[in-house]
Amino acid sequence: MTIVTRDQIEHYLLQGNYKDAIALLYKNYSAMLYGYILKFISDEYEAQQILVNLFTSLPSMLSKEVGQLNSVYCWLQQKARHFILTAPGLKEEDAISARRFEFLQNAAERDQVIFMRIYLQGRSRREVAYELGLTEETVAQSLYHSIKILRK
Repeated sequence: MTIVTRDQIEHYLLQGNYKDAIALLYKNYSAMLYGYILKFISDEYEAQQILVNLFTSLPSMLSKEVGQLNSVYCWLQQKARHFILTAPGLKEEDAISARRFEFLQNAAERDQVIFMRIYLQGRSRREVAYELGLTEETVAQSLYHSIKILRK
């Protein structure tokens, strides 16, 4: 697997070549995303359908959001999570697992912001520290607190 960058995707999109952009993403990330989906959807056929639906919807999403991407894979995982949560075959115990991020509502607001920017938006600790005017150590401590809440 090769890490796909925003610049690579933008290059294809500027040429109007959505097919190759999607092919690049599929080649590099489909197996990991399928494994991620299977963590929440136990039926393999349904998991495959979610993966197909995700990649089918990418052209319209990419054109709107590619400029905001820091981590292409984290963005894809976030989109996959949306498809998982709206899947008709999602079992209650799987939905609880997929919604575990909601438990962060008990965390301090700053901890929630840091967690979401890193884990859902794919930003690095350094980027988040810079954006929020914090030290990287403070960001790391905040992540630690958030993860402790999620583990409970």
